[in-house]
Amino acid sequence: MFCTLLTLFYLPDYPSRAKFLTEDDKKFIEARIQVKGGGYTNEHATRKEVVETIFSPRMLSHYLAYVFNCVPLGSLTFFSPQIVNGLGFSSIEAQLMTGE
Repeated sequence: MFCTLLTLFYLPDYPSRAKFLTEDDKKFIEARIQVKGGGYTNEHATRKEVVETIFSPRMLSHYLAYVFNCVPLGSLTFFSPQIVNGLGFSSIEAQLMTGE
């Protein structure tokens, strides 16, 4: 909750209002927005744009990071009762000790 409020007040809604950017940075970012576009448009994305976005290096690295994060955490969640059971506790005790 604290991070949400911090982000709400700290994160600017447009580069020209960002206090932490220099004037050169603001001009560069605004020029890039004009060239590449930004914000909401009424145009639909083409199939080519969707495929380019899905297979962009940035998105592929995001997918990889997500998998590397979720697999160990999911394994820990599902197997922790069996691990605790292997430490000598009964099944019911293990479930109670590892429940959320």
